[in-house]
Amino acid sequence: MGLGQLVFFILLLTLHLFRHFGGHKWINSFMISLGQKKNIDLRIDSPYPSITQLNYEQEWKLKSQWIDLAIMGLCFLLYNKSSTLIYIEIQKYGIPYLLLSFFILLFLQDTYFYFTHRMLHIPFLYKKIHQVHHKSKAPSTNAAFSHHPAEKFIELLFYPLIILIIPLHPGALITFLTYSTITNFIGHSGFEIRKIPSIGKHHNKYMATTVFHEMHHRYPNKNFGLYLTFWDRLLSSTDKKYEGRLSNNL
Repeated sequence: MGLGQLVFFILLLTLHLFRHFGGHKWINSFMISLGQKKNIDLRIDSPYPSITQLNYEQEWKLKSQWIDLAIMGLCFLLYNKSSTLIYIEIQKYGIPYLLLSFFILLFLQDTYFYFTHRMLHIPFLYKKIHQVHHKSKAPSTNAAFSHHPAEKFIELLFYPLIILIIPLHPGALITFLTYSTITNFIGHSGFEIRKIPSIGKHHNKYMATTVFHEMHHRYPNKNFGLYLTFWDRLLSSTDKKYEGRLSNNL
């Protein structure tokens, strides 16, 4: 294993530990202190989670974390066998592509997530698998990575597939994974960061919000997107009350 691979592995492992063993507390504390600093109540109009719910979420996080490690191992195995399109030299595709690849990942994963998420709402799969995540009724950072192992496998299968299909630099991957982690935490937190005027003024209707995902937990057959509302709007799966509720929480 070269130095670059070692650094990438350490960063991935650090991100894994952050996801499963303390990141939820850090994000929660950060959002509270940010609101206090800005003198804005960032909490949306939703109840706080119970201790029972938080313990339940932690239990399923620990049960499914091994899927993260297995998928990580699969990605490294594919890379070591030279089966992927991961590249090391930035000049091979240039800086413009390096930057663009982040947004390609964003759109492709959101697309993958939207359709696999809708699949998990098929009654049989929902009852056997996805209901684990939906038992988190009140917004909670702890719920972000609380899944049935089968759901975690479906969700993370995107990564070994995508590194076989498009050229990606490790820097773009780790940046995207960090963004994905933080976005997922905030989306489940019950805090709406867009209440801060300097952030809210840049809000685009195609960007998913905390309110957007909180409503999915309330009304499971609506608002399936992860980062974007693009597919929900295109396929008419956005909750009709979403815009009004978002306005009430900004």
